[in-house]
Amino acid sequence: IQADGKLVVAGSSISRFNTDGTIDNSFGNNGVIAGGNWYAVAVQANGKIVVAGGINNFEIARYNSNGTPDNSFSNDGFESTHIYEDPDADDIYYAGHARAVAIQADGKIVTAGDWHYSYRNTTSYFALVRYNTDGTLDNSFGQDGTLRSIYGYATSLVLQPDGKIIGGGSSEDEFQSANTSQGDFQLARYNQDGSLDQDFNGTGYQSTAVSSAYDIIQSLSFSNNRLYAVGHGKFPNDLGLIVRYLDLSGGALPLTLTRLAATSKIDGRMVSWTTENETNVKNYDLERSINALNGFEKITTVDALNKTLSQYDFLDNENLSAGIIYYRLKIYDADGKITYSKIVNVKINVGSIVRIYPNPAKEYISVLLQENVQNARLSIFNSEGRTVHRVANLSGNKFDMNISLLPAGIYTIRLIVGTNISVLTFIK
Repeated sequence: IQADGKLVVAGSSISRFNTDGTIDNSFGNNGVIAGGNWYAVAVQANGKIVVAGGINNFEIARYNSNGTPDNSFSNDGFESTHIYEDPDADDIYYAGHARAVAIQADGKIVTAGDWHYSYRNTTSYFALVRYNTDGTLDNSFGQDGTLRSIYGYATSLVLQPDGKIIGGGSSEDEFQSANTSQGDFQLARYNQDGSLDQDFNGTGYQSTAVSSAYDIIQSLSFSNNRLYAVGHGKFPNDLGLIVRYLDLSGGALPLTLTRLAATSKIDGRMVSWTTENETNVKNYDLERSINALNGFEKITTVDALNKTLSQYDFLDNENLSAGIIYYRLKIYDADGKITYSKIVNVKINVGSIVRIYPNPAKEYISVLLQENVQNARLSIFNSEGRTVHRVANLSGNKFDMNISLLPAGIYTIRLIVGTNISVLTFIK
């Protein structure tokens, strides 16, 4: 958005709109500059417009406020930059393109995106390029103005008031994310020379699992000294995500969460998690969501053990309706920092058979259900599929049955509760 309120949009072309949404015919050719593969746009304080994108290279262009190319920028208003190549690997072509752009207070232009092996399509990295005001590469940044950084890919960029640079995107490889459904929100903070800022999370970067899969930041913003990351993920469907980081130190907590799982038990759902190297951790809030859309609620608080290896278990025995139940951890450290774990889920089926015992059996079996049911129907089938026993109008969560008259063999029990069907086998 320009200072006068006009809106500049960049994609396969560049367009400018008046404040009332009509096309601005004073810009370009009747409001449009045709062509390009642009992912980001920024407006300089002097009104000049910078766009960034590309296909195999970082491409950047600058236009005057009327849409004509700014010839004071790289002679013709356009610059293309090829990122780092390995001189010892002649058979590999390296590619990358810009996805974000920001203008520093000194007028230098920072772009962020990805760098990858185009022939292998299996590894991508955060990549940044900084340009001087005239379009030349800024040799004081990275390696001659370009920077290949951490694993993942950057889609967004924001500048701190002190000049440090924060890139945001995904921790997963660009080419694998859509197929493997992995990846977390990923942030990286850089000093003015392009080096990772070790004061940020101790490493210069941080990953945050927000949903259960394919998390990616699409936009970053500062407000009241807080950093906001906006993006999307899947838990279980495509959803928009917003994360607020409480300070600019990165927010990672002094532990490694090695396991988080939820499993169905006879008397509820067991949520278990394991951590390593807990130090200065205060407690965990275990949060639950019934449908993953209406938010999470705290169901218990567990104090941290602060040990080298810690194991936690909590049985959620609240009687819940059938469906998918979601869990996550809200983790607090003693300094007040908060972060969230990934989301795990477990499915509840009304009347599901949990266990048949004894199995193998001789004269009697007990059929144990996940919860109490009403008006259930139970059938036993032999190995040929013939019904050998049938009973209806069952109620409760445990049924004892006499099988002494059945010949030896393998049998299948089918339980029907409403529209839900569960099946389990036993041996006599």
